[in-house]
Amino acid sequence: RELAQAARALITDRSVRAVVVHGNGRAFCAGLDVKSVMHPTKARANIEELLHRPEGSASNLAQDVGYLWRLIPAPVIASVHGVCLG
Repeated sequence: RELAQAARALITDRSVRAVVVHGNGRAFCAGLDVKSVMHPTKARANIEELLHRPEGSASNLAQDVGYLWRLIPAPVIASVHGVCLG
């Protein structure tokens, strides 16, 4: 959710000259936090939210998280440490 929201905001912000994305922890993943999605009591709701395609939309949240970064008019740099996925 947060990555998609950030990307949407950056697409229209013409004052941004570059974007650096970095994560916390031992590895870097370009999007999906598997632990939060598979939380035992929230897994079904999380998966439904990721895969739900709103009326009139061409994509769902899972697709947006990856694709929206391509629409930002500034260079996007991933600051990677440890293992990198995505």
